[in-house]
Amino acid sequence: MTRIKFSLERPDLLRAHASAQGFDPHLHDTFSVVLLHTGSATLRLRRGIVPVHAGDVVICNPFEVHGVGSPHASVEYDVLYPSIRFARECLGKAVRGGLLPVLRTILLRPSRTTHALFEAVRARDRTAVAAENALSGLFRECKLDDADLPGRSFDAVNAACQIIHDQYAQPLDTERLARCAGLHTSHFIRVFHRLTGLAPQTYLRQVRVARARQLICAGAELADVAYMTGFFDQPHLTREFKKIHGITPGRFAREVNG
Repeated sequence: MTRIKFSLERPDLLRAHASAQGFDPHLHDTFSVVLLHTGSATLRLRRGIVPVHAGDVVICNPFEVHGVGSPHASVEYDVLYPSIRFARECLGKAVRGGLLPVLRTILLRPSRTTHALFEAVRARDRTAVAAENALSGLFRECKLDDADLPGRSFDAVNAACQIIHDQYAQPLDTERLARCAGLHTSHFIRVFHRLTGLAPQTYLRQVRVARARQLICAGAELADVAYMTGFFDQPHLTREFKKIHGITPGRFAREVNG
């Protein structure tokens, strides 16, 4: 059984505390910093399959599809979602192509830096400032991936993803994305799934959910959020939001906005 509770510690830092046995492949629009408190799990993402244990910290890049599963029992964990502004300042790198820099680092084993972050998150009298300071220290230990991006297929999929990020509220069928990428539709679907881990329309829906989460944190009404992010209606937003975050957008709004 999945249990999850969100809190907006301050405008630059959203936090989720959860207990779950796993989540299906999904993405977020900023870095996801996962602190595993109990148990063991397996993280699956395009960069590899990584076993994680209590005390480890996992970092997923923005818009990086990732899934997690625990073979035996639920694990307890926190996820920190720093704002784009905060992550950019921590990394101290210019944004390329409108997105955040890409981290090569996936996993940080227990160290003085990870312990400081765990302590800041678990402290009874915790403050968002303490968590941000510890998170900043963690980011400074991560390695950036400055390698050139390979291949025509990657370039084609990257172009399609950029269209999705820019035009997510508009109708975007797969055939149109394939034409913009310069690939035959069936080939486009295959390479898109291979490079992102999701089908194009699933990726589009998850980008819409990510944008919806931003708008909810900013206090927007749910009916307006559904319209602004391209969902058919509020129930459609609710179904897709719950698939990714484990709770309805209404409950999420109450938790983060009081």
